[in-house]
Formats: sequence, structure tokens, C-alpha cells
Amino acid sequence: MKRARKQNKRHTFQIHSGRHPILNNSERHYNCVLFSTFIISAAASVWLAALSLSTIFRKELLPPNRNGIFSAQSFFSNELQSREYFFIILIVVLAFLAGYLYRKNNGNGKPVKGKGTAENSPHSTMNPQSAEELQIPHTGIHILFFENLRIISGTGEDIAAKLTPKLKQLFILLTISSIDFKTRFKGITTEKLNTTLWPDHPRENVKNNRNVSINHLRSLLDEIGGIEIVYNKNLWYVSFDDSVRFDLMDYFKLKESFMKSDDPRKDMKNLLNLIGKGKLLDDCNFDWLDNYKIKIHEDIVSFLLKAVQMVNNKMDDDELLSAAQVILKYDTLNEFAMQLKIRQLLKLGKTKAARDYFITYTNEYKDILGQNYKQSFEKIKNNGLFDN
Repeated sequence: MKRARKQNKRHTFQIHSGRHPILNNSERHYNCVLFSTFIISAAASVWLAALSLSTIFRKELLPPNRNGIFSAQSFFSNELQSREYFFIILIVVLAFLAGYLYRKNNGNGKPVKGKGTAENSPHSTMNPQSAEELQIPHTGIHILFFENLRIISGTGEDIAAKLTPKLKQLFILLTISSIDFKTRFKGITTEKLNTTLWPDHPRENVKNNRNVSINHLRSLLDEIGGIEIVYNKNLWYVSFDDSVRFDLMDYFKLKESFMKSDDPRKDMKNLLNLIGKGKLLDDCNFDWLDNYKIKIHEDIVSFLLKAVQMVNNKMDDDELLSAAQVILKYDTLNEFAMQLKIRQLLKLGKTKAARDYFITYTNEYKDILGQNYKQSFEKIKNNGLFDN
């Protein structure tokens, strides 16, 4: 079993945004040509057949030859030329060939396996991410909270696309209530669940709404397996089996192991790759969720600031620039990250980009805080930060 999992890690798939295509463009074009050829050939065959029949009925059926004997050979040699037969036979052959190829490739209703199939290019309905960014094994289930909510099955289907806003809230609440910052499992009481998701509903209606929603969510999660909604000891929580990866849990684990890591530079890369895609649940705007998002974002910024100062001497200029940009993604006015970004841009010879960013930062600083930023670009330029 362990060997199988190791082998699975070698395979990655790419998560895209938008629709879930079954065929790629070239395959659609190919099938369209085949189908068009079939239709045109069939129509031409019907037209020629009708023309031949009308000719037959216009004339005397099988007129006699000079000896008064009815002769099929006489009729066909006089009424239909050999080239007409050639075209009729050719069109009929083409029609059957086109129909056979079309049926073989798409007539059975199954997707054509290949580069553009759902089996080899799993999709989501969210923003695009490259395989290099996500590095998600082809097998297994993935719950993704950073950037947008995604629940990816082993076949690449995004179950989150099937969730109503209320079911999304239910899944998120159960999931974040199942873990804390130290990755210990906990849960949420029925009362807390009710007051969070159905605050304005009469008490007699809440139980029914809750049970309907939980049953519906369970049925959707059952489609992919590995994720179970559990009620035990007066607590609701979500249970994952070994096939499930959860990116928020991965963040907590990376954070916990970072301080005693044998390769902190590698761990920093993994960390930035994980949380650098976007803020937590950026597509889910629920009032009750705001405080949790703020708490996570503050934790990320605090940890990254500490981690960067620990391993900066082992990171190159591009890596330090990436770290600064990720911090600024979660805290746009973070002064340390701003100065680090400017310093790294200058080191990389991007003086204009550094000055442009400083102007953007000071404008945003004034818009948000209502006062001018006090330090000049030149002073920041000469600030060594953590240089020895």
C-alpha cells in the first residue's frame, strides 16, 4: 500500500478553470468533419436515388430492344451513364465510411481518450493553476482552501461546483471546526452550528433545515469517498481517511515542522508554493467566516516574517522576493515585506519596478491610513534589513 502511494506521487494533474470539456478542439473538429461528411453524403445519395427513380418512371419501364425483348442492359446503357454509377457508388461508400468512423470515435457516447479527456486533464470551475504550482497527485482526494474552495475527487472532478452557498458554508464550518492550529481534531456543537448558519430561523425549522442540508452534503461527499460527516459525543466534525489531502492542514504541518527541519530552504519553497496561490477561501464571503480568515492570515504573516529572517542567508534574491510578495498578499501594508521587496528588486536590477512599487505602496498607505508614509525611497534603498 505504501509503495502504491509513493508511485502515485509521481503523477500530477493540472487544475484549470472554466468548463469541463470532454474533447479538445482538434477532436471536436475531427468529429464535426466526419459528421458533416456523413450528412452530406447521405443527402447526396438520397438525391441521386430520387433522380434515378424519377428517370425510371418518366420512361417506359425497361423498354424493349430492337428484338422486342425487355432488356435491363439496354435501359441502363441508354438512361444512366457509367460515370453516374461511379458517383453513386463513391458517395454511398463515403457515407458508410463516415458513419462508421463517427460511430467508432464518438457514437458510443463515451469521451475519446487522449490529451483533452476528463480522465487525463481534470478540471475545476475556479481560477487556473499550473501543475507546477499545485503538484497534486493524480490519485487521491484534495480539499483546497487557499485561493478558492475546491474539493477535487480522484478523477479530477470539483465537487465544490455542485454545492449551493448554504452547503458550502456547512462544509467549510464543519471542516475548520474539525481542526485547530495544532492539527488536533475537535468539532462543533449542534447549537453553534444552528446559530452560525441559521441565525434568524425559528427553532422548529432549524432542525429540519440542518438535517436536510447535512444529508444532501453527505450524498455529494459519498460520490468521491474519503470524507465523512460524523456526529459523536454531541459534536459534529469531518473525518478524512488517508486518501485525503487538505492544504490548510498541510500549512499547519509545515509550520509545525519548519523550526526543526533539516532543509528549511526547501520547506520555505513548499510553504510559499502552498499559500502563495491566494488568500484563504477568497471566493467565499460569509460574515461568520471573516474572523477566521483574519486569524489565519495574521498567523501566516507572523510565521513568514519569522521564517524569512531565520533562513534569509540560505535563500537567493528571487526566493526572497517571492517571500516578500506572499507576505504582501496577506498584508498589503506590511512594512518589512515592502522594504524587502524593494531591496530585492534593486538587487535584481529592476530599479524602475522598485520605484513604481514604492509609489503604489505609499498611495495605498495614505488611502487606508489617511496619512503619508514617512520614509523616503532613498532611505529604504539604503536600509540593510537583516544584512550583516
